[in-house]
Amino acid sequence: MAAVPAEPSLDALPDSLLLEILSQLPLRERLRGARVCRRWCRLVQDKVLWRHVDLTPYETLTLSGTNQVTTLGFRVASSYLKALEHLTLRQCTLKDSATHFIGCYLKQLRTLEFSNTPFLTDAGLPDLKSLKYLETLSLESCVKLSCDAIVTLGQALPRLKSLNLSGIPFDDQTVHKIQASLPNCHFSPS
Repeated sequence: MAAVPAEPSLDALPDSLLLEILSQLPLRERLRGARVCRRWCRLVQDKVLWRHVDLTPYETLTLSGTNQVTTLGFRVASSYLKALEHLTLRQCTLKDSATHFIGCYLKQLRTLEFSNTPFLTDAGLPDLKSLKYLETLSLESCVKLSCDAIVTLGQALPRLKSLNLSGIPFDDQTVHKIQASLPNCHFSPS
């Protein structure tokens, strides 16, 4: 009696071929692939899969818990993200020099959120003045920022409607100064 050939299975494919298949999927589907099994979860985390990702069609980008968003990384990526409207950087190690590339290349931003970004200082804020379409700015828990730098930036952004400063330990007098300086802006105080 002849042996019945085994049914074809993705499990039989080598990792290199599965990575090639995963690289052809849209980003959302790549990420969902991590739920298939432990092997696929490991493959989805492989650096090879994320080396060449086209982000140009996206209007929203969220980086959360990224160990370090380097100046070089921002410089390279920002030129591909010119249509980006919403950028969220949560718990990212981000230096002031990265804001230069945000201000230079991401001119269409309407929402910018920095949250728990411990190295962002007053020196990085002037680069954001060129974001003329910015409506919402969150500087949540960016504790190295001064009142004066925030007011100066807020006054330079003509469309700014919402400012989140929660987690920054300003006293009441400072909070009132910011509110008085930006009367057309909804304000979430510290």
